Amino acid sequence: VWIRPSVDFDSRPGREDMASHIYGSFELFYERGEVIVSIWGPGHSPQLFRHPVALKRDAWHHVAFATEVGVPFRLYVDGKKVVFDKLRAPIEDQTRDLHVGWCAGARFFFGAIDELMVWKRNLSDSELDVLSQAKSQTRP
Repeated sequence: VWIRPSVDFDSRPGREDMASHIYGSFELFYERGEVIVSIWGPGHSPQLFRHPVALKRDAWHHVAFATEVGVPFRLYVDGKKVVFDKLRAPIEDQTRDLHVGWCAGARFFFGAIDELMVWKRNLSDSELDVLSQAKSQTRP
């Protein structure tokens, strides 16, 4: 997903939701100087992956993640890869709606969101690198 914050996130309390299946498969958000991915497995017990990063106001940032059970979780922010522990449980199948720029509890994303993609397979590092460098006709 490409995001462009319209406010200084670090000066705001609470979290900025980019995309989520609340109480479902995943949540992707920014809170207190960290990009956070919450992966939900069976029984609704999330595994959190946190990475400290400053997301500049009015600048486009690319955020992506790739994971599967037994493989290290990979988070990419502006083309830089961070590797975490292995995912402990399978991602819960999800039939609920995908929320973009909003999450339950009225937590809204203040800014622009462009080109959110969800893949059914794990993308390679090189594929994610290409996506993080891509230019769009709608994104300056």
